[in-house]
Amino acid sequence: MPFASAAPCSVPPIPLSEVVDALELDAVPIDYVVVVDTSGSMQESGLYPKVTSALRTFFAAMKPSDHLSILTFDTAPTLRYSDRVGPDASAAIGQLPPVADGRGTDIGAGIAAGLAELERPGHGPAGAIVLVTDGQIQADGSLYATAESPAWNALRDRANRLTSDHHIASYAYALTPTTDAALLKKVFDETVVVAIPPAQIGSYLNRVTEENLRHKAAAALQQDSQAGVEATWDADIAQLNLDGGAVDLPVTLHSTLSHVPVVVCDVSIDVKGFDANISAFGPPIELQPGESKTVSVGLSVDTLGGFGFGKRTETRSGTVALTGTVGTAWSDPIAKDLGLKFAPKLSGPSGPISVVGTTGWSWVTLISIPLVALLLGIVLWATRRLRMPRLTGSLELMDEGRPVTEFALGGRVFAFGKGTRTIPGKPLNGSVRAVHRTTDYRDGIEHGVLVAAKLGAASRSARLFGGDSLDIDGVTITYTNYRK
Repeated sequence: MPFASAAPCSVPPIPLSEVVDALELDAVPIDYVVVVDTSGSMQESGLYPKVTSALRTFFAAMKPSDHLSILTFDTAPTLRYSDRVGPDASAAIGQLPPVADGRGTDIGAGIAAGLAELERPGHGPAGAIVLVTDGQIQADGSLYATAESPAWNALRDRANRLTSDHHIASYAYALTPTTDAALLKKVFDETVVVAIPPAQIGSYLNRVTEENLRHKAAAALQQDSQAGVEATWDADIAQLNLDGGAVDLPVTLHSTLSHVPVVVCDVSIDVKGFDANISAFGPPIELQPGESKTVSVGLSVDTLGGFGFGKRTETRSGTVALTGTVGTAWSDPIAKDLGLKFAPKLSGPSGPISVVGTTGWSWVTLISIPLVALLLGIVLWATRRLRMPRLTGSLELMDEGRPVTEFALGGRVFAFGKGTRTIPGKPLNGSVRAVHRTTDYRDGIEHGVLVAAKLGAASRSARLFGGDSLDIDGVTITYTNYRK
């Protein structure tokens, strides 16, 4: 069946950084909790100065709206800072002790204090806890004196309650080959445990920020992964009047996405039950999040809208469906970088369609044999002399002498003024019908067109044959006849 189609979707992908910028994720704060070992071994090995230097860069990369908690631990934990990062992260780094001179390593107590910061009143929907240590447990008399102490189970239960409705990323960085940093995994199942050389502390801390940024982007786009574009008819397609030969069928496309811009492509309308001529949609349609756009397509039926003695009303019924695809430059970063299933679709309307129009040259009631013979003679004569031929050739539109577009004609009635059949910025529209005139060559008939055009308040019509033109307010319409 005839259909109208837009160009295929081919949208160049953009990097994740552009997606993050467009989402304006600074408005979603992250809770960072950093738990640092300040036992004497950290100072003696020269690790502590490297850690504080790396933390300075780490804190500076945070957003001013993020919340930062800094804890140190040796025989017991100490909360050094708990506040918004603010515009100057040096205020936070300045709260760390200048040297690490503790006598023990109570890793469990440090984790417990960090968990309490993640649980604090007013905590955000997402957070990260980072443990940095070079040692093993040295905590005689502590609730967490060994890895088998029952108190670890209580920490795990608290963490499970917290992560049931909050996203908490967890990282344990071991600065020497033999540490108990992996004990953080007893509390948070998804802990990333990494043994890192001291020189790489900064780069690994940066991964914490990057991972949280990806999480914020994924959370913001989660709802859009189920959204798409909805299409609706802006006309009563169950009763379309085709007495004028053709109708404009408006289609509204509405994006239900909140963040992702899309392009609607490959749009087609399929009519079943009768033959319909449908004009093209034109180029792909861009939609910003939540935006709606209405486009019109022309619909006509060859045998409706005719003229002649004895014409009658005729109805054609069937079904109509609209289909298409939705593309976006965000697809790759959403699917590959954020791991979301993302395939927005066009929800096209479908249902019954009915067109009503007049068709000429119906039979009339037989009165007598002579009258029937007379009518048959008239029909034969009219069929030969007056029957409207199918359109052939093309129309070219020029604006102030400048060629703008040219399109081929078809069917018996053709509408222009939409899509690629108009002059951008000018309200030009009109219709084309087939005509002919007698000539002295070939079969004695030359085929042409009757063009009725309207541009603003100006209206003009003319019969055009091969090479003829019609002028209306600076616009020239020229007919080329392919059928000689």
